[in-house]
Amino acid sequence: MTEISKTFEGFAWNHLSKLIEYGLTYILGVTIAKILGVNQYSVYVTLISLVSLCTIIGGLGFDETLNKYVGRYASSLRINGHHELVQGLIKYRLAALIGICIILMLFRVPISELFDSPAISDYLIIIAPYVVFQSLNNFMSNFYIAQLKTQIVFIINSTNKILTLGISILLLLNGYEIEIVFYLLLFMSILSFLTYYAVSRIKLFPSKKSQVKIRDPLKFGLFTWLNMILTFMSGKTSNVLLLSSIIGTTAVTGYYEIAHSLTQLIEYVFAVGFTGVALAAFSELAVTEKEKLQNLRSSITKYLQFFIIPAGFFVLANASDVIVFIYSAEYLPVTKLLLVFLSLNILGVAVLGGGANTALLFSIGKEKNVLVLRILIGLLNIGMNILIIPIYGAMGAITVTGSFLLFSIVGILARY
Repeated sequence: MTEISKTFEGFAWNHLSKLIEYGLTYILGVTIAKILGVNQYSVYVTLISLVSLCTIIGGLGFDETLNKYVGRYASSLRINGHHELVQGLIKYRLAALIGICIILMLFRVPISELFDSPAISDYLIIIAPYVVFQSLNNFMSNFYIAQLKTQIVFIINSTNKILTLGISILLLLNGYEIEIVFYLLLFMSILSFLTYYAVSRIKLFPSKKSQVKIRDPLKFGLFTWLNMILTFMSGKTSNVLLLSSIIGTTAVTGYYEIAHSLTQLIEYVFAVGFTGVALAAFSELAVTEKEKLQNLRSSITKYLQFFIIPAGFFVLANASDVIVFIYSAEYLPVTKLLLVFLSLNILGVAVLGGGANTALLFSIGKEKNVLVLRILIGLLNIGMNILIIPIYGAMGAITVTGSFLLFSIVGILARY
């Protein structure tokens, strides 16, 4: 089996898993927006954005580390070397996550005041442990993705999301508020982690000292961790938090999130399966057959262009109808935001290859180049948004962020 066919086979299962996961999460957001209204939906997206920030910080870049190194350790002469890699990394991740959990619990009142929403203080009691288990689930799923054993991830994650969506709809239709959704998310994240743990058969805390050296994986994790934080600074979740802190947790925050998520949905429908798989495939080729790297990257880009460009232009031509169909006429203010962000996204992802370029540089050891570029883009994005949001609100935020995301893709492509 060629590397291209092997990659696309791993992509197929991973794509189906992540597509279902993202799609059902998206439907859950639509359900909350329709049943509870835009204000409660804005509280929901603010807290989910906070979860994203905390999982990035607590993740320490180890998801990408697994994608790069598990295949190498598994193919080495040492038996279960990849298991020992997991054991060496998870203790650092768990320590970071517990620290974040404690901080969220201790400072929940100041955090709620920052977002001008007293209810957030109570929700953070649920959100704090959810961050821990959600991050651990990401860690375990990437352990399998790195081995291209994406069927396991598909089964566990899809089951989780189907149950979460079904139970949430029943509870919300019977009069429960947003708090019950957070309790359900916590419960399902615990259940998923226990399932991953049982299936993996990895002793997370072995009795004897590991002989596998993890200095290089830790170093790589540090660079990817910093890169992810900087990516966060130029992405949706940072803008949601900025909007919520500058103008309050209002309808505007919900409008911004919908425009961004709908654009992401188009990308994810066709491309989300390459997350992790591309880095794992590129990393293996970087060691065995470097001359095939560019061929694989070109194949991925052509695939993206074939699907995302037509789908994107269809939504652009029917933006208002799409929004009314999915949400309701109440959310028509999202239309202009969607037109701006989707146009920029089509250029960055479909035409230029999007995240495949980042994975390619990571695989050949040029993560420092990506890091420097992301530092510049992230700081500029945050600074510009702080200046623009008080004047132009969500439109200013989505224009600035969309432009800087496009610039970052162009800059990363130029470094190859």
